[in-house]
Amino acid sequence: MYMKVYVINLDKDSEKLAFIDRQCRKLGIDYTRISGVYGKDMDDDEQRRAVDAFRWWCAVGRPVVPAEIGVALSHASIYRRMEPNEAVCVFEDDVFIGDDFSDRLADVENVIDTTRPQVYLFSDHQKHFSGDGVVRSNDGICADGYVITQPAAAFVLRENFPMKVPCDHWFRWAREGHIELYHVLPACVRQNQEQFGTSTQANAEEVSEYTLVKWCLHKGKRVIGKLIDIILLKLGR
Repeated sequence: MYMKVYVINLDKDSEKLAFIDRQCRKLGIDYTRISGVYGKDMDDDEQRRAVDAFRWWCAVGRPVVPAEIGVALSHASIYRRMEPNEAVCVFEDDVFIGDDFSDRLADVENVIDTTRPQVYLFSDHQKHFSGDGVVRSNDGICADGYVITQPAAAFVLRENFPMKVPCDHWFRWAREGHIELYHVLPACVRQNQEQFGTSTQANAEEVSEYTLVKWCLHKGKRVIGKLIDIILLKLGR
């Protein structure tokens, strides 16, 4: 394993650190801990500066939650450390790592081009893919376990800070041709939501519970927002 491995962990989350440390020791993964950013500790001005509120509304259609800001800034702190033509592996601290991880990482090392903007996902939240090997795709989210090259990291830093979308919206940048997105199969990383839950889930009211009038207003705003977002993307903004 030649690339650096980083684990993002909040200072307050010692249980999560112990959880992933046991797995890394078992699998022989030598990692560097990155102290995560706790979004709720940021004051209102810091949170506002971190997000392009209008673009976020257009693309996502709901307010940002502090945890999403903290997660994005945590991953960005790794991107800023990267050297030219470098690739790194990033884990969040609440994941199960499969026993076959070394094989999956070797699959990446065999094909990766560190001079190109590439991202390789070890998890498949949408369960869209099956099989073995490395598959190119324009579909995929998640930042719980992945490999990223420095050119891709540099693009995300330029494009998404202040934040326009959550930091794991890889599909957005893949579809626009800014990054090359790959799934590493079979998936070998998944979140331990049974034990730790998820901190970035927005507490949005279920659309299915809206009244007809509220549903129509919601859909109308989403159509307008998405159209503005598409136009601005095409303009490179």
